[in-house]
Amino acid sequence: QIIITLHYDATSFRPHSHHHQQHIKFKMSAPPRNAPEGGVWGENTYAGPSTSAAACVGFLCCCLPGLLILCCPFDTRDAYKVGNKVYDAEGTLLGTAPQIKFTAKMQR
Repeated sequence: QIIITLHYDATSFRPHSHHHQQHIKFKMSAPPRNAPEGGVWGENTYAGPSTSAAACVGFLCCCLPGLLILCCPFDTRDAYKVGNKVYDAEGTLLGTAPQIKFTAKMQR
């Protein structure tokens, strides 16, 4: 496991200032199979079973406008991004950024 620490001044975003410093750590561990090393783990937001169920209820209550829920998916899964490619935890290529929503996990 590799931990990268970034230091920045929270008031002016100048690196290595001594007041109001915040430390952000990105955890990087072994990649999933089929994915190259050097990436970062995070979360992928997608339209999964919970989003689909909410869309069905929305459709039953509001007809077609209820399907707009699909535009704001809220299911999440672990994902690994290296370069512009995003993989799931099993190593399946999900697609490329920015088409795949990916947020790196941060640890403070």
